[in-house]
Amino acid sequence: MLKTQASDRYFFTGSAIFFILCNYIGFYSSTTQRLETGPIPVHVIVHGVSFALWILMYGVQAMLISAKQQHLHRKIGLFSGLVLVMVFLTGIYTLYKLSLVLGITLIEGYSDILLISMSITFAILGLTKKGDLFKHKRYMFYATLLLSTAGISRTVNLIIGGFGIEKSFFNEMYYGFAFMPTVLLLIYDACIYKRVILFDIIVFLLFVAVMLI
Repeated sequence: MLKTQASDRYFFTGSAIFFILCNYIGFYSSTTQRLETGPIPVHVIVHGVSFALWILMYGVQAMLISAKQQHLHRKIGLFSGLVLVMVFLTGIYTLYKLSLVLGITLIEGYSDILLISMSITFAILGLTKKGDLFKHKRYMFYATLLLSTAGISRTVNLIIGGFGIEKSFFNEMYYGFAFMPTVLLLIYDACIYKRVILFDIIVFLLFVAVMLI
């Protein structure tokens, strides 16, 4: 079992700030535009609230560890399972309602289902690995990153529109934003532990597979 390092607090707090900013910027704009067309359905609101709670909890938990408030960190962590269930159930239901609007089956939207399912899987693994802080932190990191892909996508669209960038560059920018935190984590761990860690490589490859399917 690898020991966590004091410098982890800076990396994971930084990742929390990145996730919060991407989701706030992306969803604030899309939500504002959506409100202009009429009221937002209740299931979308519930999903948005549960999703926002997870993102904020990741940030708060990272900052509590940075502030050496492990006891409070563990207390808040008790609610993470409930939030996780809400994120999954409301996410699947929202995808189902969207599939009806688009006139496709839920299975045809398999990529979104895969993203949310894999994020939940990473989160569950993280919750079961509380005794192994190295793996716990990285599972939760990848879970939150996968859940943040929708916010990243919206943020990239805003950047493209705001700076007059060709829409054909969307994929390059989207994958760049999504993969940047994972590459930085690989580099960080390699520098801190002075070697390439097999766990990092396996989880990274799983992330890449889910993103590219």
